[in-house]
Amino acid sequence: RQRAAPAARLAAVTAAAAVEHALNTGFTVVGWHCDDDNIGSYRTAEKVGFTLQRRYQSHTVLSEALRQEIAAQQR
Repeated sequence: RQRAAPAARLAAVTAAAAVEHALNTGFTVVGWHCDDDNIGSYRTAEKVGFTLQRRYQSHTVLSEALRQEIAAQQR
């Protein structure tokens, strides 16, 4: 089995410390939310003990002005 990259180990250690701090300061529930395509975040969550509870649908709504600006940049 390959060893995790240093950034992945740092992410897991940091997340675990944040969860521990939250629980030690009175939080009774700590959650983790990430996009389905964010594999690194998902794996980090699993490493520190989180389990998948539900999947979310997300949608992006752009104002007409922003949509036109994006279209202009793509030309």
